[in-house]
Amino acid sequence: MEMSLKQKVAQKIKRFPKGYIFFPGDFPGVDYVALKIILSRLVKDGEIVRLGNGIYLNPKRDPEIGILYPGMDEVAKAIARRDQVEIKPSGEQTINNVGLSTQVPINTVYITNGTSKTINIGKNKIVFKGKANKKLKYGTGKIGSIITAIESIGPKSITDKESNLLLSLLDAEPIDKVKKAAVKAPKWINNLILQHLKNTA
Repeated sequence: MEMSLKQKVAQKIKRFPKGYIFFPGDFPGVDYVALKIILSRLVKDGEIVRLGNGIYLNPKRDPEIGILYPGMDEVAKAIARRDQVEIKPSGEQTINNVGLSTQVPINTVYITNGTSKTINIGKNKIVFKGKANKKLKYGTGKIGSIITAIESIGPKSITDKESNLLLSLLDAEPIDKVKKAAVKAPKWINNLILQHLKNTA
């Protein structure tokens, strides 16, 4: 007996890893309107979770606390994967992530080489700020995020405590990659990084 479209969609979702974030675009060839109806029914049945408009989760469940929801960073990376763009936390976001800011951020903010947009995830918002490649020149990984954070504080405002903490996060990174990224940074940041590498050598 041939499976219904709903069964086919449900079967594909079951093949996704638990905790996987997926989108309607993950079902090529399926009529969009029909797919949205099917996904809505699966949400209603508790088979999947709707995180936001067109953003779904194949839930991973803990026997004690129930559904394990992904963090905003996981959701942002999934959206970047869907849109085939690069992202990295904004300088302010990185500062908050490492505990240098006492302010609780209203939004989770990323710099992207894609378009600017805001995505609602429940009561939270993920903000993507399109900056072409200018703000991504240091890379999209940890090194780039740290340099962007230092740059956002500025040479006149950054304290020794902030500088030392942010620079210490580079210690686990390959030195050649750190130096390569530092060369692209403003001279004052490059000098900070090179001095730190010298002190920790």
